Amino acid sequence: MNVDGTDVLQLTAGYFDINVSWHPNGNALLFNRLKAANSDDAAIMTLALDDRAAVMVSNRVSGWFASARWNPDGSAIAIATNAFGPPMEVALMDPLSGSLTRVTCTADGVSGGHMDWSPDGERILFSAFRSGQADTYVIDATGENETRLTNDAERIQSGASWSPKGTNVVFHSTPMGEFDEVIMESELFVMDADGRNIRQLTSSPHSNAHPDW
Repeated sequence: MNVDGTDVLQLTAGYFDINVSWHPNGNALLFNRLKAANSDDAAIMTLALDDRAAVMVSNRVSGWFASARWNPDGSAIAIATNAFGPPMEVALMDPLSGSLTRVTCTADGVSGGHMDWSPDGERILFSAFRSGQADTYVIDATGENETRLTNDAERIQSGASWSPKGTNVVFHSTPMGEFDEVIMESELFVMDADGRNIRQLTSSPHSNAHPDW
C-alpha cells in the first residue's frame, strides 16, 4: 500500500504468511510461510513484486525456519533454524540455492525471533535464552566474535535493530513472567553498538515493542 494507507493490495492468500521484510533493492519481499497459525511446517519464501510469484527458497533443507532477513546487498539471508538439529541456531541461507551455512553453535541455541544485519553486512543481532535469562547478542556473519550485549536476569531483551550508521542498537525489554501479565510493560531501550550506555526511551502504560530505525 501507499505510505498514506491507500491502494492496499493483497499479495498472498491461503497460508499464514508472517515476518515480512523488503529486499534491499525494494523489488521483492522475504517472509515465513506456515500452513496454519500453529503449524510446525514453516518455509522461507520470496515474492517478486513484478510477477507476484511466491518462491520457496528453503525447499532443499528440512527443518523449522524463522526470522529471515536479507543482508544489505541481498546476497545472503540470515535465519533461525533447527535444520542442524535442536536447538535453533543462526544460519546463512543462499537465496538462489537454498544451501545453509551455520553461524552459531551453542548448547542453548537462539530464540526464533527478530534478527538484524549491521549496515555494513558484517554482523548479526539476535536474541537467545541462556543460563536462565534472555539477552541480545551480536556475532560476526562468519560465526566469530559472539558477544552478549545485554545482561539482565529480570527482563527479556529482544527485537534488536541497528541504527543506520551502526553505532547504536534499539531493542525492547519486557519483565520476566507470564506473557499476558507482562506484555503491557514492554519498553524501548537504546544502547551503544558494544552494549554500553543502555538508556530507556519509553515509559507508558502501553506495550512498546518491535522497534526499527
